Amino acid sequence: MKLKVEFILLHLKPYLLAIAISFGIVGVLMLLLGHNPLHAFSTLISAPFGSERGIKETLMKFAPLLLTSLAFAIPFRAGLFNIGGWGQMLAGGTVAGFLGLALKDFGLPSPIFVSLLILTAFLAGALWAAVPAILRTRFGAKEVVTTIMMNFIAVYLVKYVCIVPPWADPIMGHPMTFKISPAAWLPRLGGLHIGIILVIVIAIAIYFFMNRLIVGYEIKAVGANPTASKVFGLNVERVMILSLIVGGAMAGIGGAIEVMGVHHRLVDGFALTCGAHYGVYGILTALVAAGHFVGVPIAAFFMSALLVGADAMQRTIGVPIELVFVAQALIVLLIVWTKKVRPG
Repeated sequence: MKLKVEFILLHLKPYLLAIAISFGIVGVLMLLLGHNPLHAFSTLISAPFGSERGIKETLMKFAPLLLTSLAFAIPFRAGLFNIGGWGQMLAGGTVAGFLGLALKDFGLPSPIFVSLLILTAFLAGALWAAVPAILRTRFGAKEVVTTIMMNFIAVYLVKYVCIVPPWADPIMGHPMTFKISPAAWLPRLGGLHIGIILVIVIAIAIYFFMNRLIVGYEIKAVGANPTASKVFGLNVERVMILSLIVGGAMAGIGGAIEVMGVHHRLVDGFALTCGAHYGVYGILTALVAAGHFVGVPIAAFFMSALLVGADAMQRTIGVPIELVFVAQALIVLLIVWTKKVRPG
């Protein structure tokens, strides 16, 4: 037992050190700006865990953040950088919102309606990621560039659906559609939508997919050494395409959860939280966890709590939320440097 505890502490040491250094630097910045760091950090910790509302807000952010983190982590293990989690999330949310309106008068039972929208969002995210995947394997186009380009196409697709009749709600001051059918809303348990449960199930499934199935080992083998993988008979191109498609599908579900469980309509900018994109935060979160599928959910919960705490800190004592963003960026940089995080 003692050896096991020492082993865990040894692996936690870089993370704890990175957090301590990052918040130490941010504390100095707070002092220079005339804020009390102890008061600020107290608010940062108490807001996400000190009340029922704070816990619920943390879990609501945790659901889409975990999925966009997986959207980066899965291709990352294959040696790819999926910077398109934002666009893939938007694609999934757009399809869910569109179908939630288009099928509103069909009288579909809620379980069928909800399942249909989640499935189509899954496929939309997968197809959105399939384009850069094919461009990478067939034409050598770098996925870093193509996934970013796909993000902006998705942004304007959302804007189009939100401002063009018959979907747009003309009386709202912000671009958004009418509400989708109530039968397509995610059911709630104890004030939280069931998307929280869904993403936990998905995270467990992805863990087994990557660590218990042959295809998961193929993805990791290609990420570790694509040349050797090809020599030993692996279809490297197929594995790369699959990893990006599965990652995109995760982000697509994240978009559906936001539309069906939070907004109940498609809203321009629905993939934003506290001024940051879930897709970008997913990349940071996956890097904090070094792409390991046990650490990704833990890191996603930690990042979600920081977002809730940072928002409360800005509202109550006027500390800019950007300081927490600085802390998160420093944590990622320190962990990537100390643990030498690499794809594969």
